[in-house]
Amino acid sequence: TGKGALTGPSGVIFNAGYAYFTNANDQSYTQCSVGANGIESTTCVTTVPVSPGNLNRPLGLTFKGKYAYFSNYNNNSYTQCLAGVNGIESTTCVTTTPSAPGALNGPDDVTFNGNYIYFVNLNGGSYTQCLSGINGIESDTCETTTTSQGALNGPRGFRFSGNYAYFTNTIGNSYIQCQAVADGIVA
Repeated sequence: TGKGALTGPSGVIFNAGYAYFTNANDQSYTQCSVGANGIESTTCVTTVPVSPGNLNRPLGLTFKGKYAYFSNYNNNSYTQCLAGVNGIESTTCVTTTPSAPGALNGPDDVTFNGNYIYFVNLNGGSYTQCLSGINGIESDTCETTTTSQGALNGPRGFRFSGNYAYFTNTIGNSYIQCQAVADGIVA
C-alpha cells in the first residue's frame, strides 16, 4: 500500500538507475530507485498517466533511446513516453492504436532490436514490428506478422539474443526460435 503500491504487477524492467513495474490492475506503472543493495522500496512512486497517454492494462514495458514504450492489452495500443534523468516523464505520454497492417491484438510483451520496436500479440498469435526513429515509433510503419516456422499459440514473452528472436507459447508450453536480421525477423 502507499504511494508506491503495486497492483497486479505484470512486467518489470530496469533502466538508467530505476526499476519499473507495469500495474495491469489500475492502468499505472511504479518507478523505484535502484541502489547498491537493489530496489530502494521507500522511493517507489506509482503513476497513472492521463490523456492522451492513458494506459489500459499495461503488460509490457521497454526502453529505447529517450523513450519508454508500454503495451496496452485491453485496447490494442501502445503508449510512448519520454524518459529523462528522473525517469519516465508521464506528462509526455501519448497512446496510439496502430491500424492494419500493423494493428495490435492483445499486445503482451514489448522489446526492441536494432531500429525496431516489437510487440507480441497474445490474442492474435502474431507479432508487430514498428520502425523507431528520432521521435519514437513511426506508427505508419507498423506491420503485424504471423510466423511460418511455427505457430505462435498464446505468445507472451519475446526477446532477442544474437541472430535469433525467441517467443514463448503459453498454450503448448513451448518456444519458437526465428532468425533475426537487420530489418526484422525471418518468420
